[in-house]
Amino acid sequence: MLGAPLNPPPRAALPCPFLASATSSHGCAHPCAPQVFPRPFEPVLGEYKSFDDGVMRLHHEWAREACIDFFAVSWGGDGTRAPNKKGAVDGHCRLVDDSGKHTKPRCTKDGEKVPPERGKQYAVDGWKEPVQWWSPSGEVDLLIQRHLEVKDGVPMALMYEVRDVLGVGEGGGSVDLVRGDNPLILEHHLLYAAEHFFLHPNYMKINGSPVLFLYTLRDFQNFVDPLNNAISKVQKRIGRSLYIIGDVLWWNPPPSHFPWEQYRAINLSAVTGYNLFDAGQPDKMDAAFSWHSAELHARFGEEASRRGMSVIPYVSPGYDDRKMRGRARPAIERADGAQYLKAWKELRRVINCQGRGGAGGEKGQGESGQKTRAIALVNSFNEWHEGTQIEPSKEFGESYLKWTRKLKQLVAGTEEGEGEGRERGNSSLVQDWNAACDVRAAQVSVAGKREVTGREATLLQEFHWNRTSAIQ
Repeated sequence: MLGAPLNPPPRAALPCPFLASATSSHGCAHPCAPQVFPRPFEPVLGEYKSFDDGVMRLHHEWAREACIDFFAVSWGGDGTRAPNKKGAVDGHCRLVDDSGKHTKPRCTKDGEKVPPERGKQYAVDGWKEPVQWWSPSGEVDLLIQRHLEVKDGVPMALMYEVRDVLGVGEGGGSVDLVRGDNPLILEHHLLYAAEHFFLHPNYMKINGSPVLFLYTLRDFQNFVDPLNNAISKVQKRIGRSLYIIGDVLWWNPPPSHFPWEQYRAINLSAVTGYNLFDAGQPDKMDAAFSWHSAELHARFGEEASRRGMSVIPYVSPGYDDRKMRGRARPAIERADGAQYLKAWKELRRVINCQGRGGAGGEKGQGESGQKTRAIALVNSFNEWHEGTQIEPSKEFGESYLKWTRKLKQLVAGTEEGEGEGRERGNSSLVQDWNAACDVRAAQVSVAGKREVTGREATLLQEFHWNRTSAIQ
């Protein structure tokens, strides 16, 4: 039995004027065991398992309450990954069935059918190297497929964790897509996604094009040919184009030094920054983080718009992984919601100017050639160990769900209870949130007020968690 009451669902008449996505991590039973992944906050649900049907339904209901349009969920393929060079081959696996459909590995050993085992390696016909089976990724893959079947659930989109799949790992440097059998792994995973995800009615699509995030695309090397080869096969299989979003934004090198023409060569639709926290820059990871992030988005927006790409801004309530990675690391404090409010306010220009030649550009199109609705990326829904979650907690209750809904309305210039046709950018609650779609003007404007105004403080207080009414 779940320990949190459900608020009534939002009124259907209330518009969600632009798309908001929340990143979701299902790599283990979330929240991960505190002794393995210690966390700064405690979930209202207590220790829970992401595989529980009730938890899945509740997560989707909470997302709808917050006016979140889809989940971008971490995905490491079907469970196959690059080999551990020191491991021995323990059998043979097929990754394609007799009909040509890409499937999870079907393995044999000494002529007998055997299930693949965690960490063991198997030969694959036509591959130079064996493939390793990583059961945690295989379990997450099945979990995402179950999420797609949740009744009235929000759509799902894959955030492809190429680093982990190819054995590079976080902080491991560049990801070379032509090394070894990397092109074959990439092709297998994307064709598997084409056959198990992209055409599902509840998979996220923009103008008919399935959405695919490429995590840390900024670190990819030699990626144009492998990606184009795999993507072309996917698009032929599903009969439509992909809407590809690259995780590109970072603090260095300067935006002009990124390989923009190579991004155009893979038909990248948009760029984003999944997580801009950088422990190596403690001077920016503080109360002024939202300001620094907005300035970075403005500079990337100028480069992206020249190539017809959109910038999908990232907003986060804070960041604190010190319990897991060491107390000496910097943290972006939540400040009782003020950090989250400032993040939305600073990035309002980026969100509202997508597709208008400012921070967005003119491409941003799906297969139909139609312009897309603007998108914002909330990091995160339930990354508890990094302290970025908006999922209800014992410390804040449902405050961040309610703030997400309200701030989304404010950014769009509409508020709950207002009639249709309201002029864009004229919120009765926060009247100074307007911003021009000129990049140079934006770079000047973000240097303005960093403090929370009296009206904004009223908004924070309106939805702030009252600990005296804590959920039992």
